[in-house]
Amino acid sequence: MAAAGGSYELFLGFVSGGAASCVATAATNPIDVMKVDLQLSKKGIGEAVRDRVTAHGLASYMDGSMPALVRAITYSAFRLAAYRPIKQELSKVEGTLGSPAVKVLSGLTSGAAAAFLANPVEMIKVRSQSGYYRAHAFAFGDVLTHGFSGVGPHVLRGAVHTASQIATYDIVKSSLKREAGLQDGLALHASVASVAGLVTTAMSSPFDVIKTHTMANQTSVARSVATILAAHGPKGFWRGWSAGYARTGPHTIITFITMENIHRALGLGNI
Repeated sequence: MAAAGGSYELFLGFVSGGAASCVATAATNPIDVMKVDLQLSKKGIGEAVRDRVTAHGLASYMDGSMPALVRAITYSAFRLAAYRPIKQELSKVEGTLGSPAVKVLSGLTSGAAAAFLANPVEMIKVRSQSGYYRAHAFAFGDVLTHGFSGVGPHVLRGAVHTASQIATYDIVKSSLKREAGLQDGLALHASVASVAGLVTTAMSSPFDVIKTHTMANQTSVARSVATILAAHGPKGFWRGWSAGYARTGPHTIITFITMENIHRALGLGNI
């Protein structure tokens, strides 16, 4: 019965994580497209926006939205749903109820596993947003031949992204409730999520830039790193950071506020 109850709770976690991620993804897809444009070019934000609108129209800022939503109900749902049960199991081993180290390790584990499983969807999303499929017809053979292109940086990015996002949210929220006596609510969730979004963007940006270059250009990780360094120097690994935070910040806030409300409605308790 305990196993069945655990499986049902995990299923509800998938529903909660997937729904919250879909809402956040739909709201921030235009910013995600802008981020990809900046990562793949030497243009500034103004020039990149002008060139895209001139060439493809405003509607092109929804490029990749369908694979992005599929990614939300695979990668994002998995990493968000798996975090809590992994944390509970690791807490049993450590003998404490979710120490910061356990929370970070739980985020690394759930994020890496989710990124590996969803890599083909991510590849399609990146190519759609970069305009690849405007010049090349989509073929399911792409998934077979290039589905795990960029899997290394994607897994690293997924691990770091989830650890810095969910673990930061969990640690900071728990600390504020314990030390400052704050109560769960919209203000707490939004403020903590904004901090988590900032940490996430700073930590995962290099892996995100490498992943984007590798997937969009069908090249190796080593060649992508060399290309970025040659074009921009070390700061190139944080290229598109402002657009990255403009997307990750709101995405994180929307995700966690939505998840907290769905959790409460489903009787799962707070994150």
